[in-house]
Amino acid sequence: MLIRKLFNPDQINKFVKCSKRVTDINSTEECKLILLKIHTESIHRGTWENFERFKRQFYFKNAKKLLEEIIDNCHTCNTNKYDRISPKYKYEMLTIPTKSREEYAADIFHVDTLPLLTILDRFSKFLVHEELKDTNSSTILTSLKSIFAKIKQPRKLVMETDFDNANIRDYCLHNSITMRFTIPNNHNGISDLNAAHRTLSEIIRILRFEKFANNINEIMLKAVATYNSSIHSSHEQKPEDVFFNKGDTSDIKQKLISYKNKTNNRANINRVDKPKLNGKQYVLNKPDRKYRDKRKPERYKLRHVDENYKIDNTHDKIHPRFIKPYRKFTKEPTTDVQPQRVRRNFHYSIPEVIRKEAVRTLKNLRGRKEFLRAEEFRNWVSEVVAGIPDLQNSIKYFNNNYKSFII
Repeated sequence: MLIRKLFNPDQINKFVKCSKRVTDINSTEECKLILLKIHTESIHRGTWENFERFKRQFYFKNAKKLLEEIIDNCHTCNTNKYDRISPKYKYEMLTIPTKSREEYAADIFHVDTLPLLTILDRFSKFLVHEELKDTNSSTILTSLKSIFAKIKQPRKLVMETDFDNANIRDYCLHNSITMRFTIPNNHNGISDLNAAHRTLSEIIRILRFEKFANNINEIMLKAVATYNSSIHSSHEQKPEDVFFNKGDTSDIKQKLISYKNKTNNRANINRVDKPKLNGKQYVLNKPDRKYRDKRKPERYKLRHVDENYKIDNTHDKIHPRFIKPYRKFTKEPTTDVQPQRVRRNFHYSIPEVIRKEAVRTLKNLRGRKEFLRAEEFRNWVSEVVAGIPDLQNSIKYFNNNYKSFII
């Protein structure tokens, strides 16, 4: 009855139960000052933690948006923090060639334990393969030359960083082939060749299920022939007809562009645009092995990247500091007289006790890389034995005077 008298039932939407009493803030400037104080006192914690502190003491309608603006514009946070969950950027348009034999994509395809070098013409989607004995750079280069002799070498060759070695570089530079090395999930990568690999795997499984042949080479030849004679979904023609110019190929590039736009739009639904970085950006340094906890973000200037020669994530197999200069050895003896190292085993005509003591002393000297004059040392030991018949006095005299023969 009290509620009906004080309030109009038509204007009441809901009742809110409050368990705590907080301070109501009326102005935006006052709210900003309080949020900035909370953000500073909490040693620049994140949005969720700062807002939880704020709402337990104060109330403001748009406090969370103001807090996000403060943290986004905080110089300390931008300098010392980084995004732990990297955003997924939208795929961009793939570079599309204008005719066959202009641009190839190369990769290694494994069937069981058999490595195969596969090359795809990016315009016609025509696929060629070559069996590899191993995955060494010289073997891959030999197979590349063999394939290029059959289908003609391209103007541009797209490969992953596994092919980034001196042999392939020198061959491409000598034959005027533009190289581009990519990494997985790159918009300029070899996604069309990876799709061809998935199709080949499917055909191979079907041929094995139907027991087409036991030899993997025969199965692979049949699978590649089936792929090249099938109608491709990108340009709606057979790859072998387009590669060998059988039929009309004038509208293929436009079909490839429209097909790529369609697939990109479908894949970019839950992705975000790349931010436009003007001037500088913050990059987190790689941790050092000795000081893993001393990683600090630093500013790096954005530099221009040559699209014709792009390398991502490359590492030298042998670091230059491990490479030592060559040493030159001559067979002719030198004129300089080198000191002779006293050998460990003595076979002199001296008592056994003196010989063992000499061996023990020389053993310690070898660890310090010190040398003795061998002839003088041998004569001196003989004189010690002949002049001092007492063995204990001989050992004591030996230990006190052997250092005079150290060079």
